[in-house]
This record gives sequence, C-alpha cells and structure tokens, in this order.
Amino acid sequence: MELTCMFVTTVLVLQHLASSKPKMKSDGVNVAGWLQSLAAFTGSLYRKYPSIELRGLLQYIANQLKAGSSVDLVVLSELLAKMAGTEFFEHLSAAQVQAQSGGEALKNEAFPMQQARLLKKPILKLKDALVSSNLTIPLLVLMAQQRAAIIFSTDVSHLKLIGQVYDSCHLTLLQFLSFISQHFTPRSALINMLPTFQQLTSGYNLEPEVVFALLRPVIPYCFTDNIRSVSLESSSSSSSSSSSSSSSSDSNEDLKLSSDDGGTSSTSSNSLAANAVPLNPLVRSLFPESTWNCISPELYTTFWSLSLYDIHVPVEAYNEEIAKQQAILAQIDVEMRVAAASSSSSSSSSSSSSSAQQTPASNAGDQSLAKRRKVHAGIVSRLEAELAEQQANHERVMARIMQAKDSWLASSSRRNDITIMFMQTCLFPRCTFTSDDASYCIKFVHLLHRIKTPWFSTLGFFDKLLRDVAHLLFSCTESEASRLGVFLAESFELLRSWRVSAAVYQEQCEYSPGFLASFSSTRRTTYYDFMRVSIKWHTRLSKALATCLVSTEYMEVRNALTVLSKLTRLFPYLRKGATLVLKNTRKIADEDPRYVLLCPRNHFRCCVLHRSHSHTDRIGT
Repeated sequence: MELTCMFVTTVLVLQHLASSKPKMKSDGVNVAGWLQSLAAFTGSLYRKYPSIELRGLLQYIANQLKAGSSVDLVVLSELLAKMAGTEFFEHLSAAQVQAQSGGEALKNEAFPMQQARLLKKPILKLKDALVSSNLTIPLLVLMAQQRAAIIFSTDVSHLKLIGQVYDSCHLTLLQFLSFISQHFTPRSALINMLPTFQQLTSGYNLEPEVVFALLRPVIPYCFTDNIRSVSLESSSSSSSSSSSSSSSSDSNEDLKLSSDDGGTSSTSSNSLAANAVPLNPLVRSLFPESTWNCISPELYTTFWSLSLYDIHVPVEAYNEEIAKQQAILAQIDVEMRVAAASSSSSSSSSSSSSSAQQTPASNAGDQSLAKRRKVHAGIVSRLEAELAEQQANHERVMARIMQAKDSWLASSSRRNDITIMFMQTCLFPRCTFTSDDASYCIKFVHLLHRIKTPWFSTLGFFDKLLRDVAHLLFSCTESEASRLGVFLAESFELLRSWRVSAAVYQEQCEYSPGFLASFSSTRRTTYYDFMRVSIKWHTRLSKALATCLVSTEYMEVRNALTVLSKLTRLFPYLRKGATLVLKNTRKIADEDPRYVLLCPRNHFRCCVLHRSHSHTDRIGT
C-alpha cells in the first residue's frame, strides 16, 4: 500500500509540474516559491524512497529542455543534490582550493559528505534510471544547448536577469557533469554511450568547453595521440568489459536528438569507443586556419585535456591531512591505553560478579575505539597511496609535455598574435567555466613559463591580460566574474612571488625566454624593468576597474565589485590606485539607489581599509 501511495505521489508531482501555474516570479528570473518547494520535496522523496519510478520525471525534464524551457532544471538539481550528494561549490576555503587538485581521497576529507553510506542506494537508482531510459547523454546535450541559447531566447531585456538564468542552467550542467564523472565507473560504461567528438561539436553544436568537460575523464582511453593516452591494451579491455552493459539500455522514443543531417543520438556502432581516432586532426574544424597559424592543435588539445590533477600535486595538502589523521590515531591510541589500564585495575579490585557485569561495557568501548582506529588508519593509507599515484601521473604527463612543447607555438607569428589567440581559444573560455578551471588556467600559464616553451612570452601575456581584462567584465555573468576574479587573484599571487627579491626573479624569470623584450631581440627584462612594469599594470587595472564602478550599467558595476572582492588580499596595492577605487565605490552609495550593490561594495571597502597600512607608492613584495 505504501509503495502504491509513493507512485501516486510521483504522478501528482508530474501533474503539478505540468500545470499552467506560472513557474517564475513577477521579476522574470527567480523561480516561483511553489516550484522551489516542490523540487525540494521531490529530491527528498526520491532519496527516502529510491525504488519509486524515476524515468518518467527525467523524461519530463528532457522534454521541457527540448521545448526550450530551463526552469524545470531546479528539479534535476535537487535530485542530484539529495539523491547523489552532488553539489557544486563556488566559494571555497584555502584548504578546499588545494584539495581540488588532488585525488578523490583528499577531496573526500576536504568536502565530507554527510551520511555518505546512506546515499549508495539512491545513487545506484538514479544512475540506473538514466541508463535504462537512455537519457544520460540527451539530458547533457539538451542542457548544454539550452545554456548556449539562453542569451538569445530569454524574453527579458535586463542583462542581470539573463545572466542569472544562464548561471542557474550552467550550475545544473556542472552538477550533472560531476555526477557522470564520479559515478559512471568503470570508464568503459561511459565510453560506450558517448557520441563521437564530431557529433558533439558539429552535430549537436556544443561549445568546446562543454565537450572537453564531458570527455576529459575518458580522453586517455579514446584518443591515441593525447598527452594522457594509455596503452591500447587497457583501452580495448575497458571497451570489451562494458559491451554487455551498454547493450541493455532501452531506446528513447520520446526524445531524439537530431543533428542537421538527420542523425540521431549515438548507438554502439557510432559511439566514441567504436570510433577511436587521433584527436589533434579533429579540433582543426573548430576554428579557421588562421588560428592554427599561431597555436598548434597539439597545444590546444593538451590545454583542454589536462586538469589540475595532472599539472599540480598538492603535496602540502596531502601532508597536512595525513598529519591530521595521524594525530587522531595517536589520540585514539592514548584512549585505548587508558581504557586498557582502567579495565585491568577495575577487574583486579572488583569481585567476580561485579567484573562480569562491567566486561560487556568495557568490550564495547574497546571495539568502538578499534573501529575508529581502523577507519582513520585506512584514510592514512589511502592518502599516502593516492599521493604516490598522483606524483607518478604528474611525472608521466610532464615527461610527455617536455617532448611536445617545441612544436606548440608557431615561430612565424607575432608575439601579440600568439597571445591573443591563446587567450581567445583556450584561456578565457576555460577560466570562466568553473573555479577549478580558473586555478588550472594560471597554473598552466606558469607551466608554459617554467618549461621555457619556445615563442611563448610570459611578459607579453600578463601585459595583454591586465590591459584587456576590464573589457571582459561587461560580457560576464556574476558567477563568471567571480571565477575571473579567482584567476586574477592567483595571477597577482604569481607575480608577487617573482617580486620577492632580485635573486628570486633572476632564478625564475630573467633568463627565461618568456621575459625577452621581443622574439627578435636578446635583451632581457631586468628586475628593475619588471618592477616598473608591475607599477604600470597595477595603475592600469586600478583605473579600468574604477571606471567600471561608475558605469551606468548594473552588470559592469556588479562584476567589477565581484572581481575586486576576490583581489582584496593583493590589490589595490598602490596608494594612488586604492584611493581612486575607494572614491568611486562611495559614489555607489551616494548616487545609486540599487541597494543590492551596497553589500558587496561595503565588503570590498572594509577589506581595502583594513589593508590601508600596507598601501605604498611603489611596488614591493
């Protein structure tokens, strides 16, 4: 009877979702309260009763996306959060930022999932519902297409509202990508259901950043020329082990994803696994030939294929977490010794009948301590093994990068052209995709500098970045501006590390080809020259952001405040720039009635005023 009631509840949920009630508030951007409550209820319902039929609800969401409506994604977001514990965090602590570049064991300690063992069954049921209904890839493709179409199809005129709808759709897409990456294991199961690279880019017209975010976990197994490629034997064994699971998927008649030439969603005959080809020739169709006259397809695929895990090993984060777990183990050992001593003393001083009554409680306490010790000892073992595995992977990746770096950039192109093309095709699309990608981008730039990549100008890159970044603010949503702020904050941290002393600069920069005055010159940029250009960069960015703060466009002001709030630890550094920026932030309160800007404005002012004693008229450390 209870199961029947749950099925009836599911039907009622679908009826309410399909009703004619307005799903948006009168402002045109915020989801109506009744829909938010219904979505939260639905997520909790399927978490508590995962055996209830879920395919109908997933099919409804897919059909709504196909009809051009993204508002029902709030239901999918709640399902992913409640059933799988998949949530996407934008604002992270310093320890969590470090953990993002580590493996799953380190991430699990930095982002502990409450009652993770209780989610095993809901996760399995959600995965089975997606696979059995053949909706995993269609839902992903439809979300990505809707994300790209929001700018053109949303019936509102205010950029703020369009940006918030876009951010909401993007966040759910990231949740779904995270769920696929974490729970579709072994990788062969995912490989067999994925369409080919050409279908994703040309057939479904997905943006490159979405395609690579989906393919990144399986790229080593599917493309033979990639820098992370594994042996063909492991690739073929992965594919054969999952053929039986892929053949059991039901066909989806209600939703067909068609390309321009009438093709439908991928089957086992045209899946990614069945069409493993080199990746570098495929990306040539993404951009005109003039792009490849500046950067090579090898650099493009390397940049988009790697992740933080490949190019940065957070040794300090691992050591800190291992030390924390070992301290817990030491404390448990002390408690066990105290318990053993207490038990022996009580047993020797008590009568036999009294001792018999105390023994069960004492044994229960000893067992609890033993279980706790086993858990924490297991965490230490996993962290140590994971650190060793990541270091080995990092060494393999770096060895291949050192072999390939000489052909990444074109020697015949001008320095400025190479920098612009790299920013347009690689840097800016990825650094605004997620906060992890923002950190990855600056670490990849640092990597290009450290390995002395021929024809890459580190000095020219930062000069172009800090010259043009303010112009990008108007085209960003609020979330994208936050990620851009993360990228700029880590950029300033890198530049600050080079300014620590002349000795550090000479060791890391002065004799690097990235700090030559030009490709045709052998004149190097001295420490004094670098300090001078740093003053120019700070002054230029201070003026640009101060101008944004007095703009008549809400998005430009809001995004400038968002970026500035991420930079407060290192920028503005010069007293003149700080005075100018603070002066313009006062105008927000004096002249702008939009109270929504006052909170970020006050936060930024407090941070800058707190650091006012460190402002100076010259660049130092």
